[in-house]
Amino acid sequence: DTFTIPVTDSGGTAGDSGAYVPAFSASVTDSSGDVTAMTITAPGALSGSCQLHGLLIYASNQESSPMQVTLPAGTQEGAGTFGSKTGINVAQVSGISATGTGNSGNLTTLNQQWNLGSNYNILKITGVDNFSPIIVKAQLF
Repeated sequence: DTFTIPVTDSGGTAGDSGAYVPAFSASVTDSSGDVTAMTITAPGALSGSCQLHGLLIYASNQESSPMQVTLPAGTQEGAGTFGSKTGINVAQVSGISATGTGNSGNLTTLNQQWNLGSNYNILKITGVDNFSPIIVKAQLF
């Protein structure tokens, strides 16, 4: 009921040498703060140690709708299975208008759309064309 793991005692133990943090990355398509698309990429090769639970998106001048977010598919290193219509991980989407320095406003027509025939991992957030700064949150789990 015991085992031994031989480990080489070399290298640093502080800073970048002492830490490894897998994280999702994002590629954003925007023009002067108008976000039209975003692709989230999983860190990869980690046996399911990361799950994407949510996104927080700030757009400084959102004019386009829908905002298309491509999510990583899979139960390991993903945001849901997304292999079929029944595998869509429906999000809870909310957002605010972030104009000026006073109080925020509501995005009353904010909604989500999913393709039901293919590309099940693409979330389209509609009602974001506020022609102002916005903050949108998509909660996935």
